[in-house]
Amino acid sequence: MVFDIDIQSVFRNKIDSLLTTASWTEELKQLLGITGVSPVWDDVPAWYFWIDGAPGVYALVLEEAFEKTENASTLHGLFSLKCYPFSGREEFAGFSFVERELVTSKFFDATNTPQFEHRASIPSSLFVIGAVECVLDRENRWSLFTLESQDLMRARYEAEILEDYPLIDLSRFYCSGDVGRSIQAWDVSYLLFDRIVSLWAHFGKKSPSKVVLERSFGFEHVYTDSGEWSCQESPDREIRSLSVLFGESPGQGTSEAIFRNDPPTPGVTVLYPSESQCSCPTHDHQPSGVSPYMNCLWWTIPESNFTSELSSPCGCS
Repeated sequence: MVFDIDIQSVFRNKIDSLLTTASWTEELKQLLGITGVSPVWDDVPAWYFWIDGAPGVYALVLEEAFEKTENASTLHGLFSLKCYPFSGREEFAGFSFVERELVTSKFFDATNTPQFEHRASIPSSLFVIGAVECVLDRENRWSLFTLESQDLMRARYEAEILEDYPLIDLSRFYCSGDVGRSIQAWDVSYLLFDRIVSLWAHFGKKSPSKVVLERSFGFEHVYTDSGEWSCQESPDREIRSLSVLFGESPGQGTSEAIFRNDPPTPGVTVLYPSESQCSCPTHDHQPSGVSPYMNCLWWTIPESNFTSELSSPCGCS
């Protein structure tokens, strides 16, 4: 992990603030289907999310925080997105053997999240389904959220192997052709990303100014005859990167060049603003259902007047 402590604090405070603000309005939480949020008490900033209809409990973990000064100063927060699957859900079977065993073991508690005393022993690579980047302009002119994940995260075996899992004191034999992990990662990741963008729109009282989708060939993790794991490109898999911009477009020279009005780039689609717009009489965007990558709420929430349920300005009841 790479951290500038001061910048780490910026992102910790931003996420804490937008979640605290949302907690004041039950109507907003119900609208977004958020049934619970909780900070993870650790040196590394992280948060748990419980969402109606989700296949598990989400964890948003800040992995890196740093500053870039290419043209203008920008703060970058890189988050891993994890899902701790519910054993009763269909998606549970797609997680790896060790992930399934951990969730149903002493390592997890009744909330379907890692026990405090066992959290550090769980490898950080487990349960990951995507990544989120948040970029903030030092002058508060714009902010950018990007989700990156695959349509399907898949690990398979081309050779036999007996794998040992000392953490759970178990072993498992895999044959050639076995699939060790197969998760509809994009669909699962988007559920949380949608809520994060919605909460940011509510917190800043701004709607997105641009939405861009980038597609590229995906990959699979393959255990080969050489006895090693290999990352192999697969034309049947797709990496998707969805970027949502709030505020004015970043200027020339920034790493967010995708948002400049340059000639079209192969694999890149501008979803908003676009030629085919929503039929909504008051908002110039595509509604949820027309595009699987945008939600009408991103534009309507900033205009909504939710009633705070705090009985006093300080939050005391």
